[in-house]
Amino acid sequence: SAGLADAAPGPDGSVIVLTKDGVVVRVGTDLSVHRMPITDGAGGTLTSAGGHCFLITSAGEVLALDGDQPRTLAKPEGLDANVIAGSPQGAGDHVLAIEHDVLLLIDANTGATQNIALHSDSATLGRPVELGGRVYIPDYTNHRLLVANEDTGQLQKSVDVPGSTPTFALFVSGGRVWANDQFSQRMVAVDSAGVLTRIDKGTGKGVEDPDAKPTKTPKTTTPKTPKTNTPPATTIPKPNPGGHSTPIPNPVTITPSPGTPIPVVPPVTPPKKVVVPSFGPNTNYVDACAQIEALQLHCAPVAVDANGKSGNTGDVVDTVPGGGSQVEVGSQVVVTYLGQLVVPNNLVGSTPDEACAAVVAAQLTCKLQASPLPVPASTPEAFGIVDGVNPASGSKANSGAEVTISYPDTFQMPDFTNQAGAGSCAALIANYTLTVNGTTTKPNCATQTGNTAPTAAQAGQVYVQNPLPSVPTPANASVALTVYNGKVHVPTFTGDANAALAACQATPGLTCTLVDGSYPGANPAAAGTVESQTPATGDYDVVAAVQITRFRTDNLVPNVTGGDKDAGCGQIQASGYVCGDAPGLVGPQFHVVMSQDQPAGTPLPLGSTVTYHYSPVQAEEIATFQVDSGEPVYKLGFVADGTPAGYGAGSAHVGYAYRPGTVFPDGSQRAVNSYFCVGGAARCEGYSVNHFYSKSGAPYTSGGTLWDGPKTVMMTMGSCPGGTTMMYRSGVFPSGSDHRYYISVGAPVAGASYSEPLSCVWP
Repeated sequence: SAGLADAAPGPDGSVIVLTKDGVVVRVGTDLSVHRMPITDGAGGTLTSAGGHCFLITSAGEVLALDGDQPRTLAKPEGLDANVIAGSPQGAGDHVLAIEHDVLLLIDANTGATQNIALHSDSATLGRPVELGGRVYIPDYTNHRLLVANEDTGQLQKSVDVPGSTPTFALFVSGGRVWANDQFSQRMVAVDSAGVLTRIDKGTGKGVEDPDAKPTKTPKTTTPKTPKTNTPPATTIPKPNPGGHSTPIPNPVTITPSPGTPIPVVPPVTPPKKVVVPSFGPNTNYVDACAQIEALQLHCAPVAVDANGKSGNTGDVVDTVPGGGSQVEVGSQVVVTYLGQLVVPNNLVGSTPDEACAAVVAAQLTCKLQASPLPVPASTPEAFGIVDGVNPASGSKANSGAEVTISYPDTFQMPDFTNQAGAGSCAALIANYTLTVNGTTTKPNCATQTGNTAPTAAQAGQVYVQNPLPSVPTPANASVALTVYNGKVHVPTFTGDANAALAACQATPGLTCTLVDGSYPGANPAAAGTVESQTPATGDYDVVAAVQITRFRTDNLVPNVTGGDKDAGCGQIQASGYVCGDAPGLVGPQFHVVMSQDQPAGTPLPLGSTVTYHYSPVQAEEIATFQVDSGEPVYKLGFVADGTPAGYGAGSAHVGYAYRPGTVFPDGSQRAVNSYFCVGGAARCEGYSVNHFYSKSGAPYTSGGTLWDGPKTVMMTMGSCPGGTTMMYRSGVFPSGSDHRYYISVGAPVAGASYSEPLSCVWP
C-alpha cells in the first residue's frame, strides 16, 4: 500500500480515505470497497460539506466523491497544492478552502464561489469550520479565531482563544463551535447565533490559567459584601435575533464558587472523546474492529496487499486516525489489513482508467491497450469502454502481476446530415471523448458555413461532413461539418425586370415575384425595367421573399384633342405610341385635333397607334350682307374681307366655309358660284342690283341680260360630316317680276318658291 494520507466521513455511514498516491477508497458499512484513482489526487485534501465528501486536488479542482466516479464541483482560480481545506469536524453548507490569505466559500450543490479576504498577517492558519452563517478560522500564530460573515462577506471581531500552546483544537459539536487549548484552564464556545461563552475547565496537571493574577498583588480596600447563601450568578448573553450579521458580543466568564460545580449551560458540554487503540503484530482486523466498536467508534476495514509486509492474511497493517489519536465517540476509524491478490471483477464495461484504478488498488500492474481487433465502436456507449481483461477477472495473481486492459479506440462516424452543426459537434465531443491513463483525447470538430439554405428550416444544418458517415474514426480525428448558411444577401436589382427576376430566382435562399407597378409615363423606355424592390439591399434570414416591381409595358393614352396635331403627335410619341395621322373634314380649324380613336387615360400597350383626327384646311366665317338700299338683295362673303361697298345693312352670320381654290384631302370640295346682275330692275328680276348663288356652273340669262357669273366665291364640302349644317339658296317670287334670293342654314326660307341645297358649312 502507498499509505493513507487523509480520511473523512462518506455517505450512508461509509468512510472515504485518500492514499498517498492519489487513490480515493470508499468503504461501505457492508465492508464493500470502491476505488477511484484521481488525477492530481496525490497531495490533495479531503473535506466535507452539505452532507457530502469532497476532494480538493493538488491542482485546485474540487471533486464530489459520493458517486461511482468523481464529479467536478468547481475549479476556482487561485487554488493549488498549498490549500487549507475545511475541517470535516465542522462541516456546513460550503466547501471551505483558504489560499493566499483568502477564504473561499464554495456552494456544495452549485459550485458557486464567494471570496472573503482575511488580512490575517498570520504565518499559521488551520482548517476552518462553519456554523450559523459564519466561518471560524484558527489563527495559531495569534492564538485566535478569525470570524467571516457569509451574508456580508466581511470579517467580524476575532475571538481570542485562551492558552499559549502552538495549536489548539477546533470543532463543531452540540450546535456550538469549540476552541480548546488542552493546556489552558479556559476554553471558548460560540453558538449558532454568534453568542460567545468562555468556559472555565477547572485546574489540573499542566493546566495554566491565562487570566491568573500575579502572586503579589497590592492590597486594596474592598467594601465587604454581606454573606448570602446564593452562589454567584451565571451570566449568559441572550442570543441576538439579528441573525448572521450580528457581531459576537464581549465574552462572559463562568466562574464557579468554591465548592460549587460549574453551572450547566446546555448544550455546552464538550464532546466525549476516546483514544484510538494501537494494534500489535498479528492482530486480525475482525478483532481490531471489535475493540474499536467497543469504544463506540465505527470500524471500516480495507484490504491491502502484503507488498513486502510480513504477517498473515487479515492482519492489521494500520489505522486512520492512527493509534493513540483522540477522536469523538461515533467517529469512523479505517483499518487496513493484509488481503489476497485477485484480478478485480466488473472491469469489462468500465472506463480504462476506472479499470486500471481497480487493478492498481488490487496491488497489480495495469497495462492499457487498444482492442487487438480494430473494430470501431458502433455506439457511444461502447466507445472507449473496456471490452477485454487478461488475465480474466477473478484470476489469482502475484503481487505486481501485469493485467492487460483493452478497449476500442475508434468509432463509426455518425451521420450528421440535416442535424444542427453546433449541436452535432457538441454531441460528437461528448460521446467520443476518450480518457486513458489520465490523458483525455477528443475529436477536433469544427463547423464551416457553406451554401445558402434551401429552406429556413435547414439553416445551420449539416449537408457535408468529413469523415463520411460510418467511416472508422479515431478519438483525436479532425472533423469538418459544412452547414447551410442561414443568411442570404439580397442584391440591388436594376435593368430589365425579367432578367432581374431570373437573377433573383437563381439566388439560393430567395423567393422572388414580379409585379407591375407604375406606368412609364413620359419615359416609355423605362417600360419593363425595375421600378423598385422589396426588401431593400441587405442581408436577411432565409428564405427571404423578394418582390420586384417593374414599370408597366403599357401606358395611359394622352389627351391630344383640342390641340395642334403636331404637338399632339409629340405627346403620343413621348408616351411610347405611334402617331395615327388621320386628316379629314372634322372641324373648321386647321390642324386642330378634333377627336382621337383611343380615349385619353385608357391603358394601351406601348407601340400601339393612337389615331387622331384633324382638319387639314382652314375654314373662315361667312356672312350675308344686305344692300344699303334695303332691298331684299344679299351678297355672300367672308367676314375677314370686311363689308362689301354698298352693303352692310342686315348682315348675318351663316357659318364657316373655305376660300376659293381650297383643295380637300379627299377631293370632295364643292364650289359655290355667284351670279350678279346690275342691268336694272327690268333686267335683274325686279331689282337694280341682284344676286343669287348656286352649285351650277352654267351661265344664267334673265330679262335679256346675261348675269355675271358663274364666279366661285367659296368652297364647301361635298358631304355633310357630323357637326355641319346644310346651307340653302331659297327663291321667293312675290310677283312675276320680283325675284328675291336668300341664303339660309338648316332649312330653306319659309314660303320659298324653290330652294337649292348648296352644301354644308360649319355653324
